[in-house]
Amino acid sequence: HDALPIFADSETHDRIHHRLSIGDHQAPPKMIHGIFVIILALGSSALGDPPSECGDAEMGSIPLNVKQMEGKWNLIAMVWDDNPWFQHIRQVTFFWTEVTTKEDVKEIATYYGSLGYVSRFVFQGKKISSDESSISFSDGANLGMTLTQPSPDSLILTEVGDDKTIGVYLYSRSKTLVPEMVEKFKRWTACKNHTHFLQYQNAIDYASICPDVLIPHKQAADEVVEGHWPLVAKAANVPDNHYHVRILFSSQLDFSVSKKTSSIKEVQSIGSQENLLKETQVDGECKLVSDDCTAHVTLFKSRKDTLLVGVEKVCKVGGEATLYFSVKSGKVKKSEADIFKQQALCYSADFVYFVPNTQVLDSEGDKLE
Repeated sequence: HDALPIFADSETHDRIHHRLSIGDHQAPPKMIHGIFVIILALGSSALGDPPSECGDAEMGSIPLNVKQMEGKWNLIAMVWDDNPWFQHIRQVTFFWTEVTTKEDVKEIATYYGSLGYVSRFVFQGKKISSDESSISFSDGANLGMTLTQPSPDSLILTEVGDDKTIGVYLYSRSKTLVPEMVEKFKRWTACKNHTHFLQYQNAIDYASICPDVLIPHKQAADEVVEGHWPLVAKAANVPDNHYHVRILFSSQLDFSVSKKTSSIKEVQSIGSQENLLKETQVDGECKLVSDDCTAHVTLFKSRKDTLLVGVEKVCKVGGEATLYFSVKSGKVKKSEADIFKQQALCYSADFVYFVPNTQVLDSEGDKLE
């Protein structure tokens, strides 16, 4: 995965690729024939010429409170000028940032998710200046960050490199901000002659939810899951027509391990007929055996007798992200099903399917009608 505009121009950044080492739409997901489709809206545009009246185009700010700036923030909108990284933004489903202080060093870690893959960029800098409403930090080389707050639940981060503004980012403590605040930000940045504007409609509070619901298992997937696993749900970044059929069917994952390769088969059964939907064979270097692509299989933490596994496939053109949820008994509690929808979004897989033969239970263990 290539770097994106935020923190992209500094060689001192700690770029760490995690196989999902971390973590509501304004309308809840609707169920269509057993399929939960969660749409992540992404609006981007050129800002065009500055507004004719820019005299009152100010964001405003509250008094500086460095402690209040710390913690986790969801990205709501961003602007930047002509930049080759702009083409990569459309691949990203979410951004969130965590601001912390370690001794006298401010650390700003930004996470972005795409195709089941979360990357982290870390800026570390020392304070160089402050006034009544803002504080600035520098990494001692060519990168600087200025933080200010229009309100207690919002944060603006301005990124500067080589004395030029790289980007300006508007954050919220929750998944949204009031529309008036976003429009004000858009007008304010247009008056500063920034050219590109992008707004995220976050499906969930990624910053608060994802670090807790999708945690990689310490053991490799092929060490603990070999065998047959009834599939109760799956999520993908693209629709899967095999799960659109309006008849009862069951699915399972078959894991097998040899000296040279590991294999994951997704099998759908309709009556006595079995159909192999997908097979992923991975060698020791994470290369797909049957294609010129890179595949990564990640086992995530889940309760005993359950399996939560992600398969990410990245090719020269495009890619796939699939998250599988299996339970030995074929039964799942409604609370677990709800959590899986969140896990799917944290994996950048917004098409969620529940296998019809799955029994969904209430908190008492009784089957839901």
